[in-house]
Amino acid sequence: MGASAGIQETGEGAPAFAVPRSTTDVLSAPALSRPSHLAYLDGLRGAAASFVVVHHAFQISQYRGLLTGWWELLLRPLRLGHFAVSLFIVISGFCLMLPVVRDRGQLRGGALGFFGRRARRILPPYYCALGLSALVGGGLVPSTGDPALLPVFEGPISAASWLTHVLLIHNWFPELIYGINVVFWSVAVEWQIYFLFPLLLMAWRRFGALPTTLALNALTFPGAFLLRSSRWDGLHLHYLGLFALGMFAAELAQSQSAGLTWWRNRIPWGLVAAALAMVVLGVGVCMEYAPLRACDVLVGVASMAVLVRPFGAPTGALARALSWRPLVAIGDFAYGLYLVHLPIMLWLVHSQVVVLSTDVNRTFLRLVMALPAVLLGSYLFHLVCERPFIASRSRPSMVR
Repeated sequence: MGASAGIQETGEGAPAFAVPRSTTDVLSAPALSRPSHLAYLDGLRGAAASFVVVHHAFQISQYRGLLTGWWELLLRPLRLGHFAVSLFIVISGFCLMLPVVRDRGQLRGGALGFFGRRARRILPPYYCALGLSALVGGGLVPSTGDPALLPVFEGPISAASWLTHVLLIHNWFPELIYGINVVFWSVAVEWQIYFLFPLLLMAWRRFGALPTTLALNALTFPGAFLLRSSRWDGLHLHYLGLFALGMFAAELAQSQSAGLTWWRNRIPWGLVAAALAMVVLGVGVCMEYAPLRACDVLVGVASMAVLVRPFGAPTGALARALSWRPLVAIGDFAYGLYLVHLPIMLWLVHSQVVVLSTDVNRTFLRLVMALPAVLLGSYLFHLVCERPFIASRSRPSMVR
């Protein structure tokens, strides 16, 4: 069920720049009362994870040829699956910061307790998916050399690939980053961000929420551009800035600080999200290769707006749409869906459940028709490898 309480308006009329210079004023302020579970977050996870699955179905189809005519125009937005990861990172910062704001700046259990909770939640499903992906892509299914099946690694897996994937540092090595299962690079990036979260909270208290968020984005986005095409490109430094945007969204949504209340109540967050989404969609549709990092910051701000808006208007159209039961249901196992949808697709293809065709349109339709099987397989994976490690109503901080 979604949140139903309205925003308590305090501090109206404060100027836009009146965000406290020290987050002692923010993190110690009473937070707005909200249920611990927000249905719209699960719905947002479900929508994003579903988009990633359809995006990869589109990619597999594209490897077999080029879509033409109205199909090509209609399906161009499916090229933008990369931006779902940007959304996931913002959601992660938002979800991890909410309890900190509610606890007036305290990280429950300290840094070690936080790391332990994250490890218990993220690692067991990841290692299960790692084994499944290796089994399907490296042994259970014989290698065919079909370029349509490259999204999942086929062939012998090196000891270096095993070791770096187990340690979640494979994104440090260009030759290994997309091995075993191409989606695992983002798991590694977020895992590394977790270790910086306590430091971000220290900066939050020392310098303030807005200055810290702006500084991180001002530093990490140029850094990400400088590292393009280098061996360290896989660090995706700018995701740290996006994570901070999610943290800032949690402050905006929860805090009763006068400055943040002004920002929350006076800015039309729904319009901001819609406008930026249209810009990114336009760039992605009109350009053969969208400038990913340049658009990532737009996606980050739009994601922040999407998170703030339904929190403050829990009965509004956006909150109701994201709280649609099928989306919420998928969001409940979205992490598992992200981890194993590609191995399941690969198995369906090799088992001739889905027959690839030289007709790219037909191939895409067959893959889309197989999505219920992908959802079912992912849900079974969730039941076996994910749910036992979920404490209470906690959720994966990132939807994949």
